[in-house]
Amino acid sequence: MSTGVTAAAATFPATVVVVLTGPDPWATQCLCAVADRTPAQLYEFVLVDDASGGNDELLAALDGDVTVVRNAAPVGLVSARAQAAARALGRTLVFVEPDVEVGDGWLEPLLAAIEAQPSVDAVHPSVDGDATGSAAAAVIAVSRELFQSLNGPGAAADLADAVRLRGGRVRCEPRSRARRHHPGGGEPPRALSRQAVDLALAGRLAEAVNAAHLAIDDDPNDVAALTVLTTVATALAAHGRTGA
Repeated sequence: MSTGVTAAAATFPATVVVVLTGPDPWATQCLCAVADRTPAQLYEFVLVDDASGGNDELLAALDGDVTVVRNAAPVGLVSARAQAAARALGRTLVFVEPDVEVGDGWLEPLLAAIEAQPSVDAVHPSVDGDATGSAAAAVIAVSRELFQSLNGPGAAADLADAVRLRGGRVRCEPRSRARRHHPGGGEPPRALSRQAVDLALAGRLAEAVNAAHLAIDDDPNDVAALTVLTTVATALAAHGRTGA
């Protein structure tokens, strides 16, 4: 797979960053959409494989004009983004989730908004299919300098929130469009990585399981609670674990 960008160029207006934290059935389509719908002279591509597993075929198909960072052990989304930024040659960093398909002419309006309006600190496209209400979680563009200032100890995974907490302005650019294929911002249960399962068991997923058990104690036919337990059990079985 070729993105049309040569590694010989010294700088670019943008660096497009995709971080793989687990198998994602839309990742190939994500990369192809960026390659097919973005002028080659505008960007370079940096992909971080954060010990994702299940993406070997995709990674093997990439040509040499994509900078690939492969982690033997997962370092987490925040650190993986920092790895990409350290290798970036672009003036603007554009972070794209692997379940996102960008539309035609998506990048130019984002760069124009960042470069032409000093009051805008971060910009994101209009995103179809995102049920979270936070399109900036799917695609967000920030200057490399701003990202570096946000990426210290305790950095937030949600860049838009990090910008706002610093008093910055995050803008939606409606001329740029994208689509998110997994409404709600997560991967389907069958695509959960071991890292995701471990983190979930330690926090949110464990809480959801406990809540589901309590709900079933009150109503053994609680459909929502039974669905939670079934989904968790399926995901854990796929990764050689038991529980839930």
